Amino acid sequence: MTPEETAAPYKVILSKIQEALGDRTSIEDQVDNQLICLVEEVGEVAKAWRRATGRARIYDDFEHVCEELADVIIVARLTFLILGENEDAHIQEKLRAIAVRGGR
Repeated sequence: MTPEETAAPYKVILSKIQEALGDRTSIEDQVDNQLICLVEEVGEVAKAWRRATGRARIYDDFEHVCEELADVIIVARLTFLILGENEDAHIQEKLRAIAVRGGR
Protein backbone atom coordinates (compact mmCIF):
# COMPACT_ATOMS: atom_id res chain seq x y z
CA MET A 1 0.00 0.00 0.00
CA THR A 2 1.13 3.51 -0.74
CA PRO A 3 1.14 6.10 2.07
CA GLU A 4 -1.86 7.75 0.41
CA GLU A 5 -3.80 4.48 0.39
CA THR A 6 -2.91 3.89 4.03
CA ALA A 7 -4.04 7.39 5.02
CA ALA A 8 -7.35 7.30 3.09
CA PRO A 9 -9.50 5.56 5.75
CA TYR A 10 -8.05 7.82 8.44
CA LYS A 11 -8.98 10.90 6.43
CA VAL A 12 -12.58 9.65 6.18
CA ILE A 13 -12.71 9.11 9.95
CA LEU A 14 -11.07 12.49 10.56
CA SER A 15 -13.70 14.30 8.48
CA LYS A 16 -16.43 12.64 10.55
CA ILE A 17 -14.69 13.68 13.78
CA GLN A 18 -14.38 17.26 12.52
CA GLU A 19 -18.06 17.24 11.57
CA ALA A 20 -19.01 15.99 15.05
CA LEU A 21 -16.90 18.71 16.70
CA GLY A 22 -18.94 21.38 14.94
CA ASP A 23 -17.50 24.82 15.57
CA ARG A 24 -14.64 23.41 17.70
CA THR A 25 -12.43 22.63 14.71
CA SER A 26 -9.20 24.40 15.62
CA ILE A 27 -6.17 22.13 15.71
CA GLU A 28 -6.02 22.63 19.48
CA ASP A 29 -9.65 21.53 19.90
CA GLN A 30 -9.15 18.53 17.64
CA VAL A 31 -5.98 17.45 19.46
CA ASP A 32 -7.68 17.96 22.84
CA ASN A 33 -10.45 15.65 21.65
CA GLN A 34 -7.97 13.07 20.38
CA LEU A 35 -5.93 13.09 23.60
CA ILE A 36 -9.07 12.50 25.66
CA CYS A 37 -9.96 9.64 23.31
CA LEU A 38 -6.43 8.25 23.60
CA VAL A 39 -6.64 8.18 27.40
CA GLU A 40 -10.04 6.48 27.20
CA GLU A 41 -8.70 3.86 24.80
CA VAL A 42 -5.66 3.12 26.97
CA GLY A 43 -8.06 2.63 29.87
CA GLU A 44 -10.05 0.18 27.76
CA VAL A 45 -6.84 -1.76 27.01
CA ALA A 46 -6.14 -2.04 30.73
CA LYS A 47 -9.71 -3.13 31.43
CA ALA A 48 -9.63 -5.74 28.64
CA TRP A 49 -6.25 -7.03 29.88
CA ARG A 50 -7.55 -7.41 33.43
CA ARG A 51 -10.56 -9.33 32.13
CA ALA A 52 -8.49 -11.54 29.82
CA THR A 53 -6.07 -12.44 32.62
CA GLY A 54 -8.75 -13.21 35.20
CA ARG A 55 -8.13 -10.11 37.31
CA ALA A 56 -11.65 -8.71 36.98
CA ARG A 57 -15.11 -9.98 37.87
CA ILE A 58 -15.98 -10.45 34.19
CA TYR A 59 -13.91 -12.61 31.82
CA ASP A 60 -13.11 -11.55 28.28
CA ASP A 61 -10.83 -13.09 25.68
CA PHE A 62 -7.41 -11.92 24.53
CA GLU A 63 -8.84 -10.87 21.17
CA HIS A 64 -10.56 -7.98 22.91
CA VAL A 65 -7.19 -6.78 24.24
CA CYS A 66 -5.89 -6.71 20.66
CA GLU A 67 -8.98 -4.83 19.45
CA GLU A 68 -8.46 -2.18 22.12
CA LEU A 69 -4.75 -1.89 21.28
CA ALA A 70 -5.76 -1.31 17.65
CA ASP A 71 -8.03 1.52 18.84
CA VAL A 72 -5.07 3.14 20.60
CA ILE A 73 -3.01 3.01 17.40
CA ILE A 74 -5.88 4.41 15.32
CA VAL A 75 -6.43 7.35 17.68
CA ALA A 76 -2.68 8.08 17.75
CA ARG A 77 -2.49 7.97 13.95
CA LEU A 78 -5.44 10.32 13.66
CA THR A 79 -3.67 12.71 16.01
CA PHE A 80 -0.55 12.67 13.82
CA LEU A 81 -2.79 13.41 10.82
CA ILE A 82 -4.43 16.37 12.58
CA LEU A 83 -1.00 17.74 13.49
CA GLY A 84 0.23 17.27 9.93
CA GLU A 85 3.18 15.27 11.21
CA ASN A 86 4.92 12.28 9.62
CA GLU A 87 4.08 9.42 11.96
CA ASP A 88 6.68 7.04 10.49
CA ALA A 89 9.51 9.56 10.85
CA HIS A 90 8.67 10.14 14.51
CA ILE A 91 8.39 6.42 15.21
CA GLN A 92 11.72 5.66 13.51
CA GLU A 93 13.41 8.46 15.44
CA LYS A 94 11.99 7.17 18.71
CA LEU A 95 13.00 3.57 17.92
CA ARG A 96 16.58 4.72 17.25
CA ALA A 97 16.65 6.59 20.57
CA ILE A 98 15.34 3.54 22.43
CA ALA A 99 17.93 1.31 20.75
CA VAL A 100 20.74 3.68 21.71
CA ARG A 101 19.75 3.56 25.37
CA GLY A 102 19.60 -0.23 25.35
CA GLY A 103 15.88 -0.83 24.87
CA ARG A 104 14.70 1.31 27.75
